[in-house]
Amino acid sequence: MNSIVCAVLRAPDREFGVLHLDRDADAEPFTEADLSLADTLADAVALGLDRQQLVERNRALFVQTVTALAQAVEMRDEYTGNHTQRVTTYALMLAEEMGLPEEERRQLQVATLLHDIGKIAIDDQVLRKPGRLSEHEFATMKTHVLRGVEIVQMIPGLSWALPVVRGHHERWDGRGYPDGLKGEEIPLTARVVGVADAFDAMTSDRPYRAGMPAARAFGELQSGSGTHFDPLCVEAFNRIRPQLEVLLEREAAERRDAEGGTHTLSRQELDRERAAALGDPSVSTIRNAFTEKGHSDKH
Repeated sequence: MNSIVCAVLRAPDREFGVLHLDRDADAEPFTEADLSLADTLADAVALGLDRQQLVERNRALFVQTVTALAQAVEMRDEYTGNHTQRVTTYALMLAEEMGLPEEERRQLQVATLLHDIGKIAIDDQVLRKPGRLSEHEFATMKTHVLRGVEIVQMIPGLSWALPVVRGHHERWDGRGYPDGLKGEEIPLTARVVGVADAFDAMTSDRPYRAGMPAARAFGELQSGSGTHFDPLCVEAFNRIRPQLEVLLEREAAERRDAEGGTHTLSRQELDRERAAALGDPSVSTIRNAFTEKGHSDKH
């Protein structure tokens, strides 16, 4: 390099980078005018980067807030702990496999965290019942979908989350709720979350039954393809089966370590594994097989 210009990237409160330009021996050296131009260019670059970083920080804070809100709901029901986070992980992995655009996956992350937010309005006697629900109790539980819609509608700028909150219990054959939508009438994001939600419900322990082995849960999804679930979603979910089984085994190992008084896998490590499986989504279950009236797990 025969000539070098370094212009500092500056924000109002800090310096965070350098714009480096150089020329080899065959080129004319930089002049004072070039330095002035580089400094002006650095100002423009810094402004754009600073705004981008601010947007990312605000988005991260928003996701953390939504996550805390979702966890507040889960804390009321000791039998479904971490359900929302697992469903979000599965849904994002499925969405990526299906080729959903990055912005749509960003929105899906928040929408899935909120998919059960309406349970905050369900009476504890129903929500925390350690067993199957009666027909009346199941009808009450089903209202969590519309309660969730009412809550999300009160949050400005979050209307794009409503299809997931409202539609994740619809069925491909039109026998779901609350609107009885059929096939592609159901928003794609709701179909994605429906598969992820069902898989977690099947593979999670309940006080009155153990979770299914992963192989059986995949079989149940396949059986419900074309009736309960979108066939394309089930097909894509099967393609990511190896990654999902890794996550399930790691969570099982974490539970065994916790029960045995050891803890070889931290929550942070598990989250990193999930992020790796998802390709870092921040930048980048059914009730006893199928939902039947009066026989419901509370996922």
